[in-house]
Amino acid sequence: MGATRGGTDPEEALATLTDLSAQIDGAVILDDQGAVLASSFRSEQVGSQVAAAASRLLNAARTHTGDGRSPLTHLLVETEAGAVFVARDEGKAIAAVTGTDPTVGLVFYDLKVTLREAASPPTRRSRTERKTASGEEDGRA
Repeated sequence: MGATRGGTDPEEALATLTDLSAQIDGAVILDDQGAVLASSFRSEQVGSQVAAAASRLLNAARTHTGDGRSPLTHLLVETEAGAVFVARDEGKAIAAVTGTDPTVGLVFYDLKVTLREAASPPTRRSRTERKTASGEEDGRA
C-alpha cells in the first residue's frame, strides 16, 4: 500500500485499501466486540456477515491455539473459491475476502497497514497540504 500520512478514519482507510489492492474483493473493519466500524461491501448485510464470521474465527483460534500469552495477530482460511484473511491489532480487526491464489504476504501486509492507519489519530494537515490533496494547486480543482 505504501507510506501513510498520519491517521484516517476506518472508512477512508478501507477505501484506500480497496483502491490499491486488486486482490481484495471486499473488506470490513470491526471493533473488539465484533461491531462493524467500516465496510467496503456494497451490502450492509454482507459486511455484517463477514464481520461476524471473522469474530467467530478469531475467538475459535484464540481458544484453540497456544497458551494464551501470545495474542493472535492474523489468520487465513482458504477454500477452493477463495480466501478469507483476518488480522487484528489494538482492539480492532480487519477481515478481507479474495479470489483464489492470493499473494498471502502482500495481502496481510496491506491489511496490517490499513489497521494501523485506521487506529492512529488523524493528523492535522497544513493548508498547503489540504489544497494539494484536493487538487487546487495543481490545476485539477
